Amino acid sequence: MLFQLVIGCVGGFLIGVLIRKVIKLALVIGLIVFAVFLLAYTDIIDIDYSSLSDAAANFVKSINPAVEVFAPLLASLPFIASLLLGFVIGFRRD
Repeated sequence: MLFQLVIGCVGGFLIGVLIRKVIKLALVIGLIVFAVFLLAYTDIIDIDYSSLSDAAANFVKSINPAVEVFAPLLASLPFIASLLLGFVIGFRRD
């Protein structure tokens, strides 16, 4: 049980720090995607939406095995609690 608490807390801390960094990057990526779709709406560029949809579906299918690996760990209440504690500490870190 101590192993789960330590792994959960450290993992949560790292996720919190990572999400804090990703939020800044997500704003820039969101603006770029908005600009591309605006250009497609005004017929300046052409987007093949069926290929975009297929690529998104393939990406989701490729992530599925990674999620199944962590499913047993996520079923544990102490792990989840320590993960959330680590996440809060990591996210609030300056």
